[in-house]
Amino acid sequence: MINYLAKEFMTKDEGDRIMTVADYAEKYYLGRGTVQSALKFLCDLDAVSLDKRGHLGTYLTKIDYLKLLKVTDINFIVGVMPLPYTKRYEGLATGLNHSEFAKKFAMNLAYMRGAINRLESLLQNRYDFAVLSKLAAKHYIGEGYPVEIILSFGKNSFVGNHALVFSNGKSHTIEDGMRVGVDSTSIDHVIITKKLTKEKKVELLDMPYNVMRAKLFEGELDAGVMTLDEVQGKDINFNTKIVDELLPQGENTEAVIVVKRDKKEIQKILEKYIVKADVLRIQEQVVAHQMVPNY
Repeated sequence: MINYLAKEFMTKDEGDRIMTVADYAEKYYLGRGTVQSALKFLCDLDAVSLDKRGHLGTYLTKIDYLKLLKVTDINFIVGVMPLPYTKRYEGLATGLNHSEFAKKFAMNLAYMRGAINRLESLLQNRYDFAVLSKLAAKHYIGEGYPVEIILSFGKNSFVGNHALVFSNGKSHTIEDGMRVGVDSTSIDHVIITKKLTKEKKVELLDMPYNVMRAKLFEGELDAGVMTLDEVQGKDINFNTKIVDELLPQGENTEAVIVVKRDKKEIQKILEKYIVKADVLRIQEQVVAHQMVPNY
């Protein structure tokens, strides 16, 4: 019963009214004495404070979300994000690992290629939250996936600008007959690539996003969509063309955190203790080589 009540209270705000002892007993098929003992335990732990107002009901006047979390069956929080093969991803991972929540509670990050792979793993309860681009998150929510965005980090927090990259320095546009790389696990990559190749007779070659640079260099691809993070400052100068104007409001470049809709306790704790400004400040320091990545 302590676990049930702790999870319920984690979804609430200070000042909220809670159900009666009788209501909780009926909801969880337990005796009133068991409910009263659980409430006393949480109050004695100083996880919550209750104000009983007679016929007006009982209200939460104080909530310590971290103490509540520690008495649930949630031993640690695990998130999943893209493989950290760019400074921007390294900075995001470092920022999350240095968040106020990570300092107070056990949090781990796993790394997985492909938004759909991260999302499916989230829905299978392998992870508690997932990092996606806002474009991918909105796409899959529109497809009916039972997740919601709880934190958005702003433009260019996920990746830099997307560009169409050509292996031939003389090419400036997609032409019939070209071999174009596409990563089918990345809905961002699929959407952008399909927009660029619309009405063109090209050969789409499915491959992991992070090998496209090598394939372009080796001449196995004629073109592919990459981020400027991947092509700028390298020893090879590809011909590039910015393509972000194809997408609304930079949503392809913005990092968001999504959780399952029914995991309100996870949503509340992450919203409260992961501070956007702190994560972005650390990310900027990593990108600028002012801080060593630590994830």
